[in-house]
Amino acid sequence: MLMGYGMGALALGPVISVLIPAVGWRATFVVLGLVFGAMGVAAAFIVCKSPVERGEDIETIAADGEQFTPLQVVQRANYWVYIFWAICMGAVGAGIIGHASTIASAMDAGPAAIVLATGLMSLTNGVSRPLWGFLYDRFRIEGVAVVVSLVLAVGLGLVQAALVMKSTPLLLVAGLAIGVGYGGVSPATATFMRTKFGIVNYKQNFGLAICCVAPYAFGAYILGVLLVTFGSYVVAVPYLFIILALGALFLIPANLMARAS
Repeated sequence: MLMGYGMGALALGPVISVLIPAVGWRATFVVLGLVFGAMGVAAAFIVCKSPVERGEDIETIAADGEQFTPLQVVQRANYWVYIFWAICMGAVGAGIIGHASTIASAMDAGPAAIVLATGLMSLTNGVSRPLWGFLYDRFRIEGVAVVVSLVLAVGLGLVQAALVMKSTPLLLVAGLAIGVGYGGVSPATATFMRTKFGIVNYKQNFGLAICCVAPYAFGAYILGVLLVTFGSYVVAVPYLFIILALGALFLIPANLMARAS
């Protein structure tokens, strides 16, 4: 499901690029809203019930660890450490992906390269999510989150190098790295909330986490403000390293706490 969510831009991009010139952006938004609304209603009839809703023994379900309510979750330090990390990593990924086409245009890349760069980011963002989920299931989540941070850092460095050198091939490699790193953020939320806070209140806790990490969507806006302020991606993109570094530094106490427990 998360893979499909990640690849949404790749699937819907061509459709939207046809609809907006044909009917305008307002009508396009209405069409998308109606389609997504209908899909949501249809999905409501087929989504599986949780073990608690199926009437299974809660004591048996909860035997694998302590179970937290949403109110208890927000009182835990490790929850806010994760939220801050996810916002920072998500802001970097969303910022670069949101500006992928204009970054390529600023390098005077051709139309084919622009489409390929944006497509690669969306494709790898979606395809990598099951892989990250596999790793989160088998290794300590705090350690895998460090790897996600490193992949995004490499991708960001490659973007900056591509801008300085005006290298389209390097930008495509950067797109792969950014897409893969960004793909590691959303699966982390699902695993983190399940393993740290239990399954009894998982739906509510997961929804709480999704709402709290939502500010990462402003990553593209932040990069846009930096671009307007400095007039160049070469100057604007390095500021994303500050956001990335702040999020990565928060993983240090998280890893120490995980080892201690």
